[in-house]
Amino acid sequence: MPESQAQRQTFARSLTVAEKRYLWGHVFKYAGVGGVSAQEQFKKIISYALNFLTGDAAIEQRIYAKAVKMLEDLRTYTLPVPATPAQIVALAAQIAREVPDQSRRVQLRFGTCVLLSPDDEADTVTATYALATLNNALQPETETGAAA
Repeated sequence: MPESQAQRQTFARSLTVAEKRYLWGHVFKYAGVGGVSAQEQFKKIISYALNFLTGDAAIEQRIYAKAVKMLEDLRTYTLPVPATPAQIVALAAQIAREVPDQSRRVQLRFGTCVLLSPDDEADTVTATYALATLNNALQPETETGAAA
């Protein structure tokens, strides 16, 4: 499965400073082996961690566990456009029920459009942000057309 930029960013954010230092050092140490540059390895850093960290050290085991977690299916939620308030409430309830860890990233689609993260323009957002966005969509509009 090809890794998306958002998955790579989420994986990198999940690592502690020590884990990043260790993994980045590992990538650069073996750069060029098999004709694969460090830059190419970073494009598939999750797969790299799964394939090349042996788990001999505790830090490798932690990085490996985080890489495995990234392979879980990314939950994608789609709101039809236009949507009724009942559809918005139903989708928010579904996200709240299916994603108990509100810091987990999800993809929220409005028709064919994807909600981008305000932090890094990734195509995934935290469940908290997705729920806040849906809640804001329920707010009545003011005279200027903006939500109150």
